[in-house]
Amino acid sequence: MLQTATLNNTSLSSTLLNASIKPQIKLNFSQPLKVSTAAASVTLRDNIGNSVPVLVSVTNGDSAILIQSVNALVYLTQYNLTIATNLQSASGGNLQSAVEKKFVTHLDSSRKFPMLTDEQLLDKIQQQTLKYFWDFAHPSSGMIREEASMHRIL
Repeated sequence: MLQTATLNNTSLSSTLLNASIKPQIKLNFSQPLKVSTAAASVTLRDNIGNSVPVLVSVTNGDSAILIQSVNALVYLTQYNLTIATNLQSASGGNLQSAVEKKFVTHLDSSRKFPMLTDEQLLDKIQQQTLKYFWDFAHPSSGMIREEASMHRIL
């Protein structure tokens, strides 16, 4: 019987948000497990059902399973961890019902674009404004077409 489930020392009792992309999941059971059944009973899948490769080890006198993803997970993605009923105790009894735990990885907050100084930002705004009028000006009069600005917005 599963006693506790943690992801990087945070309880996995309900769907955990802002989880690490390098999770370490620990499942503590009430009695020692049959080590040979641990790896085959663990499945980690992303939100569209793709299986994620994991390393599974048994610790704490064979009464806990430690699960780590082989590669870093994808940012801002839900994952489903399943422990199947083929997990056995050392005495030979199977897990009575499958265990399912969900978690969502955190947002990638790293910078995606280079930092601009105020002067660089102003230059960029001026360039894009000129480009807008250049691209949408009437070929004869040079005036901006009203419908061009409407299409650009839509």
